[in-house]
Amino acid sequence: VKAEISNLKVFPTQVKNELNVSVDENISAVFYDITGKKVKDVQVLSGDHKINISDLSAQIYMVQFKN
Repeated sequence: VKAEISNLKVFPTQVKNELNVSVDENISAVFYDITGKKVKDVQVLSGDHKINISDLSAQIYMVQFKN
């Protein structure tokens, strides 16, 4: 069963060092590279947060948010 995440806001769409996330509940953000390999998993508490991604090489990533 998939549940919707309340009031999820993610910005900017092109990120260099930090991804801004605003959400009303605790979630996880899972980052995958273009081959589908999981490269980062971050727990995000409710509120406004910055996820540091400066440790990832410059390329395209997909982010899956889970509650």
